[in-house]
Amino acid sequence: MKKIITIIYILLIITVSPQISSGSLRCNGKLICTGDYTYVVFKKCGKPCYKEIIRIGIKRQPKIEHWVYERYGLIYYLVFQDGKLIKVESIWK
Repeated sequence: MKKIITIIYILLIITVSPQISSGSLRCNGKLICTGDYTYVVFKKCGKPCYKEIIRIGIKRQPKIEHWVYERYGLIYYLVFQDGKLIKVESIWK
């Protein structure tokens, strides 16, 4: 019985952790995952509440975009490289 309570306690701590790094996002019932392109994410999730484009002055450097969505009490940070989603992180509001 003590073992079960310990497992439940650990799962609770993991669930309530202040940062969640999921690698995916669900918008309108559609799953967004790393590897998706900006067009696909925009079509499924709509306009982000914040968008930033970072270009380094050197030619042939990748174009980096940061998009932010607020969903389900979480803030999702999406990072695109040359139009392809490479990272999804989320934190509690």
